[in-house]
Amino acid sequence: MACLFVISTPIGNMEDISIRAINTLKHVDLILSEDTRETQKILSQHQIEVPQISYRDQNHSRVIDHIKSLLEQDKSVALVSDSGTPTISDPGFKLIRDIKLAGIPISSIPGPSAVITALSVSGLPTDNFTFLGFLPKKSSQMAKILLEFGGLATTLIMYESPFRVRKLLEEIHKNLGNRVVCVAKDLTKKFESVETAPIEHFLKPENALKEKVLGLVCDGTGWGSDGAVWGCEILQGDYHGFERLSHLKYLPDPGGDLNARKPYRMAMVYLLAALGES
Repeated sequence: MACLFVISTPIGNMEDISIRAINTLKHVDLILSEDTRETQKILSQHQIEVPQISYRDQNHSRVIDHIKSLLEQDKSVALVSDSGTPTISDPGFKLIRDIKLAGIPISSIPGPSAVITALSVSGLPTDNFTFLGFLPKKSSQMAKILLEFGGLATTLIMYESPFRVRKLLEEIHKNLGNRVVCVAKDLTKKFESVETAPIEHFLKPENALKEKVLGLVCDGTGWGSDGAVWGCEILQGDYHGFERLSHLKYLPDPGGDLNARKPYRMAMVYLLAALGES
């Protein structure tokens, strides 16, 4: 039966994949992978032999007709990202949109999600939240959004690069005060750790966040208030043709251009923010 399955995969611990996800991957006709090498690790672990093609927003226009053609032939297709739930700051929005417009069924196979994982262990309000994605890089634009949403009694979820975490913390402190933040590191992994403290704690030189930081969580109005929460996680993966490393490392641009040093893949930090009224 023709169907596009949106399948969640582990964010760190390979044992977190669901039985339903494994069974679905075994029986689809094609897997759309953000990075086929990352997906192959899962397929090999579970003895799954299904063809893959790379799917990213950048190549959507080149592969969408092929994908639709397969589905129209009553084939089944799976969409997976490098880790976590596809389309959540990962490729897939354009694909889901076009497949829905074509009237083809889409089914979610739920599972790990980095933002929910960080939020769930933060110890801060979780009853409602709003996702803001990546904030603008410019301080003025960042401040505008923080001030606009900072007065809401809701958890605001944001994503950020690990190399701009301190800047974001400084902007939050400047615009919203000494909110409580929780730093979650290595979520779902052996050395997972979670630390919660007022934001000024993390701005002290001796407590400076390193590149390996995986989480950031901020209470909106003070400890235990009805504000909101921050959380983040760095997801490390491959950057084009390079082999995955267990730590961040700068590498030249794949095209040979050395004018911009890039982190190994674009390791993401997931920032969940709960910004209530001050």
